[in-house]
Amino acid sequence: MTHIYFFRVPEKLIEKHKSGQIGGEKTDSARADFAVSEVAYAVLRKLLAELFSVSSDSIEIERPINCKPYCKNLNAEFNISHSKNAVAIGISSSTIGVDLELIRAFPRRVADKYFSEAERLYISSSKETEEEGGEEEGERRFFELWTMRESFVKFTGAGIKGITRDLSFSDGVSLLPQMEYGSRLLNLRSYRQEVAQGKEESYICSVCSEEGELLEGVEILPEDFDLL
Repeated sequence: MTHIYFFRVPEKLIEKHKSGQIGGEKTDSARADFAVSEVAYAVLRKLLAELFSVSSDSIEIERPINCKPYCKNLNAEFNISHSKNAVAIGISSSTIGVDLELIRAFPRRVADKYFSEAERLYISSSKETEEEGGEEEGERRFFELWTMRESFVKFTGAGIKGITRDLSFSDGVSLLPQMEYGSRLLNLRSYRQEVAQGKEESYICSVCSEEGELLEGVEILPEDFDLL
């Protein structure tokens, strides 16, 4: 079973973790980014504790430099992604890749450099499918493709070098639901999440998981989620 969670980190938690950091070399943005990451791992521990009926203090998570983090003492795979103040967490019994991005304006040169012809067609055709708001639809489609790419390379462990035109996550008309990886067929899913915080923000979360793994959809955690 694969579980996907979405959590928006409250400002008070970010400030708390920022104030606890040692050293003044980091910019405020970098400190906030680090704080969101630390909160994300605290949420992960709580979720694992609930799923496996164990104490969160007993969970051993290793976070090696330049390697994928893993849980030492539970039969669980996980992947975390965050964008701005929002976090997506995937927990599964098998390998999983998750990526989250805030929908926003994007540089066209990125699509030209990394996306296949079919993917670029999928983005550009958004202007034909909507008489109004075509640009917003194009941004959504761009981040669907980008997060699918990221979730796939996080699944495979290929890293940034795996983000090439050789991969295509669209046939030009729609998103592909699966991708071949060696002898395996991997599932791909993309979800849109709206967040209201003064002004409405939209996020795209994409998940890459083993064929046969059941995705239950995204569970939205409340901002007052108990981390104790």
